[in-house]
Amino acid sequence: MSRTKSDVPPPADARESVARQKRGAGRPAQGDSDHTRNTILDAAIKEFSLRGFKGTTLREVSSAADLTAGTLHHYFPTKRSLYEAAFEYAVEEVYTGFNDILNRHGDLRTRLRGLLQAMIDPSVMSQSRVSMILRGWVDQRDTDVPLHIPPVVDRTLRRIGDDAVLQGEIDEGDVHALLAMFRSMAWGLVVVSLNQETQARNAIEGLMRALMGTLLTRN
Repeated sequence: MSRTKSDVPPPADARESVARQKRGAGRPAQGDSDHTRNTILDAAIKEFSLRGFKGTTLREVSSAADLTAGTLHHYFPTKRSLYEAAFEYAVEEVYTGFNDILNRHGDLRTRLRGLLQAMIDPSVMSQSRVSMILRGWVDQRDTDVPLHIPPVVDRTLRRIGDDAVLQGEIDEGDVHALLAMFRSMAWGLVVVSLNQETQARNAIEGLMRALMGTLLTRN
């Protein structure tokens, strides 16, 4: 039986064009969803880390992600929603990196050194993600964007403190002081390293010697 013209299936590119029209402009296929979302977030983190919330436009993010404005709008209809998601994504990535370091080291001193060094070492930790988190905290004073802290932060900090107590390295009553000290040191180092990386590395050595009791010559 001969096939009429209407019986012949359209070529693959034509079928994909029809599929895109049915999905709607800017809406990717389901299989590409996670990849596209992460691409947007990676680009947003880089842009926001450089210019902050007010200084960054959605057009700049879509251009950096090499995506259309419609695609970006499908995932994040407002700059605020994108900023919130980018901040949370950056925090999750940084603290996942922290847990990788904790997995490699057992004692508290080695862990603290590894964590602090990671904060200023671009080969270990994405500096755009670290800067995005720092920017987020600073921007809160000038914007009304609420920043959600993902559960991985509390889990990681609890792990540092609980492990140190179980190993007899600190008393349980000192856990809060330890974690407050770590947060202050870590983010303080990030600020210093923005312009003075050598000073930040020297600061780590001084902090570790202070913890080990070898920095001061007198009691």
